[in-house]
This record gives sequence, C-alpha cells and structure tokens, in this order.
Amino acid sequence: MFEGIVATLLNRFLGNYVTNLQTNQLKLGIWQGDVKLEKLRLKSDALDKLRLPVDIKEGWLGTLTISIPWSNLKGEPVRILIDNVYILATPRFQENFDPKREEEREYKDKMRRLENDDIIRQQQQIKSKAAHSSDDEKKQASFTEQLITKIVDNLQVVIKNIHVRYEDSISNPDHMFAVGATLNELSAVSTDEEWRETFLHDSSN
Repeated sequence: MFEGIVATLLNRFLGNYVTNLQTNQLKLGIWQGDVKLEKLRLKSDALDKLRLPVDIKEGWLGTLTISIPWSNLKGEPVRILIDNVYILATPRFQENFDPKREEEREYKDKMRRLENDDIIRQQQQIKSKAAHSSDDEKKQASFTEQLITKIVDNLQVVIKNIHVRYEDSISNPDHMFAVGATLNELSAVSTDEEWRETFLHDSSN
C-alpha cells in the first residue's frame, strides 16, 4: 500500500523534471527500498517553476539515488541524493520563438498546479471518509495520513557537484556572453527551531 503511494508521488515529482525516467525501474527499486537511476536528462522547461526567463539547452543528472527505510519510516527520513548535475542554460527566447511550444509550456504549468490541487483534494477526501468510517477504518486512515505527513516533513534532498553554464547570444549579438558556476553541495533537510538538523515527530514543529 505505502509502496504504491510513494511510487506515485515520486513519479509525479521526477516526471516534471526529467525526460527519460524509467518508471518500471523506479517502482522495482522502491519495493526493494533502494533506487539508483543514472544519466537522467533534464527537460528544457525544468526551471519553469522558478519563473526564470531561461531554458535548459542541455541538462543531465549523473546519478539519482533514493533510499527508503521501510522498516522505520516513523523514525528515519527518506533520502534523495543527486550527484553530478550539468546544466547549460540560455535566455528563454534565444532560439526561434515557437508559439505552439509556449502554449504547451503554459498548459504543462497549469496541469502541474491542478495536480497539486488534486493532491490536496485527495487528502481532504481521506479525512472526510475517515470521519464517516468505522473505528478501525478511522485508525487506519489516520495512521496512513500521519505516516505520509511524516515522510514529507522529513524528506532529505542532497544535490552534489552542480555545474551550471549560462550562454547569452541575444543581449549583444556581436559578442556572446557566457558565465559558469559550480556548487559543491546543496541540501534541504528538516530542522528544529534553532536550525539544527532533526527528525520531526510532530508536523506542527
């Protein structure tokens, strides 16, 4: 049951950013508790959520590893490690403007927002159903909701070895501008009130 929930959430999340996601491999790895995917290609619109006026001309994730502690989901975080990120970015309209492509991007953005709304509605339906269920069903629904909340609250994401190059040939057509940057590590983890890394046992913390 929980494996299916995790697989669906990861498919939705990763599918927004990479083009060659192997869903069968992802599902199999989730059941085993460990997933390792290699050479994932980033979509050109992967940065659209950030509202940046850039396209990803080329982008790759070297490896993506997901570790799921099935034996102790209430006490250990789900970890996502991404190693070796390569991004070549250009201005949004450096290539020939394609109205159809822009319409597709706007459509995808709307669909992403609808998916987020759909997840919220599903959570509300679970709560509503639990309120009208038997005591045993209420306990099961409450346990599932609490577990999912705990997984999301304590999800750890670590990105290592990030390489970004930005090329601009339209600001000054006579002289192309390019700049590059590297970042050793970027991480997102749960913390306490003092910004110390911790495992949250109560979503209200």
